[in-house]
Amino acid sequence: MNENYVEQPKKSGTALKVVLIIITLISIIAAASMGLLYYNAVTNLELVREKNVALGEDRDKYKAQALEYEKEIEEFEQEVADLTKQLAESQTLVETPLFAGETAKQEDADNSSQVDAEAEANKPAVDVNSATTLDVKPSKLYDEGVKYTVSVKGANMRSGPGTSYRTVQSVYQGNVVTAYAEDGEWLCIQTESGVLGWVKNTLVTKN
Repeated sequence: MNENYVEQPKKSGTALKVVLIIITLISIIAAASMGLLYYNAVTNLELVREKNVALGEDRDKYKAQALEYEKEIEEFEQEVADLTKQLAESQTLVETPLFAGETAKQEDADNSSQVDAEAEANKPAVDVNSATTLDVKPSKLYDEGVKYTVSVKGANMRSGPGTSYRTVQSVYQGNVVTAYAEDGEWLCIQTESGVLGWVKNTLVTKN
C-alpha cells in the first residue's frame, strides 16, 4: 500500500510536464504561423500599394495623352474651318470665263490715249489694300515681285506676320509663289491663283 501511494504523484507530475511541453509546442507553432501570416499580409499590402501607384501613373499618362488628342482634334477642326472659308473666298476671286464666240469689249481709242503715263509707272506691283485675306498689310512693297519655291511639305499662309494670325491658305512643296514685301522673318506672298498671305521665310527658297 505504501509503495502504490508514493508512485501516484510521480505519474501525475510526468503527465503535467508532457502537457506543458505540448502546450508550449502548440504556442510556438501558433506564434510562428501568426508571424508568417503577418509577413505575407504586409508583403501583399506592399504589392497592392505598388500596383496602385503604377495604375495611378498610367492613369495620369493616359489622361495627358487624351488631352493631347483632343487638342489635335481641335486644331484639325480649325484647319478644316479655315480651308472651307478660304475656298469660299477663293471662289469670289475666280474670273468668269468668256463663252465661246463672245469677244471682250474694247476700250475706246480716245480713252486709252488719255492714260496718265506717270500714274501707270507708279502703280504698285500688287494691290494689297483690297486683299480680304490680309489682316496686316505691308507698309512697303518691292519694286518687283520675287519668285520663291515652297521647300517643305506644307506651309500655312497667315493673315499677318506671325503664327497667332489666322490661316488663309496652305501651300505645298514645289509651289511657286511671288513675294512683294517682308516683315522680319515673314514674307508677304501671292499664290499663282492670286491669294495673298504671309509665310515664314524659312519655309520657302528663293528661285
